[in-house]
Amino acid sequence: MEPMKRKLKASLLLMCASVALTGCGGGDAKRQGSEKAADSKSADPKSGAFQADTTPVKLTLFLDMTFGPEDNQQNFILEPLKKKYPHITLDIIKRAKGSYLEDLMAQGNTPDIIYNWNGELPTYGEKGLLFDLEPLAKQLQFDLGRFDPAALEAIRATTGGTALHGLPFENGGMALFYNKDLFDKFGVPYPKDGITWDDAIELGKRLSRVDGDKTYKGLSADVVDRLAMSLSLLPVDGKTNRASVNNDGWKRAFDLAKTIWSLPNNKPDKLNDTGQKSFLVDQTLAMDPTNNILYTSAQYFHPSKGLNWDVAQYPSFKDQPNVSGALTPSTFAITKTSKHKEAALQVLDVVTSYEVQRQIVRGQGRLTSLKDPELQKQLGQDVDYLKDKNLKAFLLSKPAAPKQYSQYNTSSNVILRKKFEDYFNGKDLNSALREAEEEINSDIEKQMAAKGK
Repeated sequence: MEPMKRKLKASLLLMCASVALTGCGGGDAKRQGSEKAADSKSADPKSGAFQADTTPVKLTLFLDMTFGPEDNQQNFILEPLKKKYPHITLDIIKRAKGSYLEDLMAQGNTPDIIYNWNGELPTYGEKGLLFDLEPLAKQLQFDLGRFDPAALEAIRATTGGTALHGLPFENGGMALFYNKDLFDKFGVPYPKDGITWDDAIELGKRLSRVDGDKTYKGLSADVVDRLAMSLSLLPVDGKTNRASVNNDGWKRAFDLAKTIWSLPNNKPDKLNDTGQKSFLVDQTLAMDPTNNILYTSAQYFHPSKGLNWDVAQYPSFKDQPNVSGALTPSTFAITKTSKHKEAALQVLDVVTSYEVQRQIVRGQGRLTSLKDPELQKQLGQDVDYLKDKNLKAFLLSKPAAPKQYSQYNTSSNVILRKKFEDYFNGKDLNSALREAEEEINSDIEKQMAAKGK
């Protein structure tokens, strides 16, 4: 009996082991399948990876404003796209003569994705190209929560609703650039974070002077419409497409710009000048409050150019401290006509990934569109000559409330700037703004008539 028992026991053990192996094997296969699916959905919460179709596809990206040097396209779009989503082939077309958006549409080559700043979104809406990507993002479990809420709000507000017609690549940002050598030359203390326009004007008075055969200007007002952004002012009401300049807000902006340019020895060669040439090239402007030009004008900030500079917080109005202009994020928008919207969203996933954002923040001094305080603080840390600069100044101000844009803003700004010049040269302020309102409305009506509206 003993041998028989030993054989039975061995058989039972063998059966149990077989069942166990089968069970383990089946469990492993299921778990591996689940893990693989999970990985395809979201590999890294910082990357925003999500589940979408991986069928090979060819897309077109239209750069409707400059994206920077050619290597920017390689480093921030094409190479990371090939690495993360190799099934996507991306053709990039830059805005140029013969390849404007209208040309591409006429050729039947309407792009899948358009890159521009958020203020131009209404022009795409007029062409029937705007696509609300939020429902698709939710369907594909694309994480919108990783973005700076203010940047998303700015994009939504641009087109006057809750629809999200693009994703922010970078946030723009504003600061007060200043020439340390000119402050040292005239024994004036450097501007400090928290500076108001009144403070900046007082410094400007001390820095605007003639020395030898050179005239040094203390303070730029930038273009009047950018100065007005801190007051959430736009020349046209985006809801009605009617001028909105004959009001107290624009009076305040015009008056401030005139006060700045009227300082003795401070009038620029050309009114409504950004001041950037005087600051960067001529090095005769002491303070230039403007948008983030660290990467667009990087060559001028290099020590070899001899500009001894730094930045302070953008000046604010005394009654709204620490408020700068509304965010103007550069934006990637998927077009409504695209037949490959899932793949297009994958492209947006790449350009807004933590890896790419880290490169543009640390290597170029761009402000990230991600809601990541630690990443925001790393501005310019991979650039030797930016490491010791007060770049946190870009992060100290709260952006002014965003407004709905009109597709007629750009042309209206041309009229508005001309009327500021009239005011500066002696025209009554009320008359200048009343005429601006009338001329803007007339111009809009002509453009609408030309479009058959």
